[in-house]
Amino acid sequence: MNNIKRNQFVAQLKREILEYKLGMIYVPLILSGLFVIFCTGFAYYWMFVRKEFPETELRLNGFIMEFMYANCAIMLLVYTFVLINYLLNSLYDDRKSKQILFWRSMPVSETVNVLMKVFVVAIVVPTFLLCINQMVSVIFAIFGSIFFFSVNDSPTVVSPAITDVNAFLIPLEIYRDNLLGMLFMLPLIGYFLFVSAISKRFPMAIAFGVPMLLVLIDFLLGRINLTIGVISLLHIYKDMLVDIKSAFVLKEVFELQNDFIKHLLFSFGIGGLFIAASIWLRNHRYEI
Repeated sequence: MNNIKRNQFVAQLKREILEYKLGMIYVPLILSGLFVIFCTGFAYYWMFVRKEFPETELRLNGFIMEFMYANCAIMLLVYTFVLINYLLNSLYDDRKSKQILFWRSMPVSETVNVLMKVFVVAIVVPTFLLCINQMVSVIFAIFGSIFFFSVNDSPTVVSPAITDVNAFLIPLEIYRDNLLGMLFMLPLIGYFLFVSAISKRFPMAIAFGVPMLLVLIDFLLGRINLTIGVISLLHIYKDMLVDIKSAFVLKEVFELQNDFIKHLLFSFGIGGLFIAASIWLRNHRYEI
């Protein structure tokens, strides 16, 4: 990659992050901060005010992991809504505000523009989530160490071992699983981008309303032994998501298997078609 292309890539990436920093960065950080404050206060209340300890041994590593998992679950839920909103509105807002006319004057193709949004969703956001998970783990390790050493006379509390590092490896495993899982989410990513590129009004309503209408039509046609294939296609994708659910379910390790090759081909095929259609629309239809 030469300097010009690298600068274009960095400029596009900065643009995406700066325009959507509220949902992608600030909201998750604020919620994680509130979660840390709440959990720290809760732990302090139980350990120093009520002076109640669990009947089983309480290890620092387990303490960190449980709170990190809880915060990560919240972040996954938050990012689900953030990314759906981002995909459905990013291309639509450019056309609505006429910013597309400005960006079309820049030396960056619409192909790069659309693919950058896929990159942000599939790579950048999981990386943000990794940073948040590691940050939360470090904070709870610090507060947990202080709490545990303060009550080390309690037989139910075990001081942390130097080799107890699993709590800092788990976020890396979650990161790997999320990166792999995003490959199977390409059909949804591409579909939302396509809706954002084609919609003239209410992309959110169209994104969810049209599939529901097509499913209803397919269901009614099924009563007379006809079909448009929508329900069958959704069943295939649903079965695929069930197979790879461990990529997004915490405390489960996702492992690629030979059977997943067909899933990957399906995801790249359907997702690629939607992404290609989005690029075509950006090049040929840029008015609201």
